[in-house]
Amino acid sequence: MGLYSHYDGAHNHPLNRALHMIAIPVAWLGHLIEGNKPAFLNNPMHVFVAPLWMARKILGMTDKKSA
Repeated sequence: MGLYSHYDGAHNHPLNRALHMIAIPVAWLGHLIEGNKPAFLNNPMHVFVAPLWMARKILGMTDKKSA
């Protein structure tokens, strides 16, 4: 119950809660559209990878593969 209490306590501001209420279901809707499920359901470590992946996409940092 400690993790839940911490998460709940870190989301006190009404705007923060509203944004989470919108953003999290949207992230699931995207997977429904793609026909797959979120990666963290298969591997919980993806919860940590996802923010890094998104930051790299936003900053234009892509993996360059040599031909």
